[in-house]
Amino acid sequence: SDQLIHDGEIYYLEKKRAKSKVYYHTVKTDESLWLISQKYGVKIMSLIRKNHLNYSGEINAGLVLWLRKKRPSWDDPEYMEIADNKKNSGNNSTILPEPYLYHRVEKGDTMYKLSKKYGVSVEFLKSVNQKETTLLKEGENLIVKRVPN
Repeated sequence: SDQLIHDGEIYYLEKKRAKSKVYYHTVKTDESLWLISQKYGVKIMSLIRKNHLNYSGEINAGLVLWLRKKRPSWDDPEYMEIADNKKNSGNNSTILPEPYLYHRVEKGDTMYKLSKKYGVSVEFLKSVNQKETTLLKEGENLIVKRVPN
């Protein structure tokens, strides 16, 4: 069961908050909302509401969860590439839940300009590209949008 206590993990025994100190979390293989709520000290219902999840609490690996702000209802859930260590132990294979469109950063590009060009949020660009700031380097490849199957 995913509600077992695991050695070396942090568990909140105090009252949980409505929002985390961290902005985003990418769901790893076999993680549950309960484990994520324990990790960040955030209420499960808060995670469900902020991310427009169904009340079953089912989540898929690679899903980017918003932990501080509510994801806009018009903004489709985003997914990131994640390593699946259980299924691919010993190699560097990855799972990509959805294909992505990439953009090579050119002189003058900013995250704001790219967010407007591709119709995504700056928060999504930072999260999916694992960036803490909005700074870009000329020539770097960024994931800019999920491509429908």
